[in-house]
Amino acid sequence: MTLYLIRHGQTDYNSEKRFQGQADIPLNSIGKDQARRAGLILQTLLASNDMQSGTPNEKQNQLGVIASDLLRTRETTALVMNELKQGANEISWTVNYDSRLREFHCGLLENLTYEEFVLQHPDTATTYMQSFDQDSYQARYPGNGGESRVDVMTRVGAALLEITPSIEKKNWVWVVHGGVIDVLLELMHIQNPQAIQDRISAGNGDVMVLRPKRLGKIVSEMSEKLGHVTSWELQRHYKVGNTIAAKVVR
Repeated sequence: MTLYLIRHGQTDYNSEKRFQGQADIPLNSIGKDQARRAGLILQTLLASNDMQSGTPNEKQNQLGVIASDLLRTRETTALVMNELKQGANEISWTVNYDSRLREFHCGLLENLTYEEFVLQHPDTATTYMQSFDQDSYQARYPGNGGESRVDVMTRVGAALLEITPSIEKKNWVWVVHGGVIDVLLELMHIQNPQAIQDRISAGNGDVMVLRPKRLGKIVSEMSEKLGHVTSWELQRHYKVGNTIAAKVVR
């Protein structure tokens, strides 16, 4: 099985370095170009991988598509799948939206830059950073609805565990958020979040290609504690970035 992981395209909040969290912000024009570019990359990958190999009865032409139900991921998904429709392939899919794949709820920080948060809530900012330094898994974003890393690992992990039994039978596309991708890479035992210098970061519109490893190592104790014992491999990371390449190609 292959999991194609796509981060949504850019929004104005991304360009302004504001915490979005679960605020429902649309893509901007750059973000729409990034989503189209991601769709073109996915189209090429699906046309070239083993989904199209084997006899007609052996072809894995069913693609599972799951996305966060927030506006920016829904818009990205629509643009990605529109590009996929243009390809000459026989792949079929159904899109499902799952609230478990939403970005971290950032509580008081949503809609603010970090600097605005510190200026408007100096005491709360100090308390939060102290709690984060003490336990980065359990520290919750301050304010109503604020989540901790383990909160998000639990809900995202539940969705990941649901597709694990189909590892040998089906390929998947997930359209999600930067924070969710960071959590997924830990749940998959690809990276240890404590190793800051080696942290993998997904830019807007990036496409990651992931597959399970037969002899993978357990990297994250927290992931194992939450029931994730399958190790994955990040095979390719296609970085889209701020590009007008989609306009040029189309």
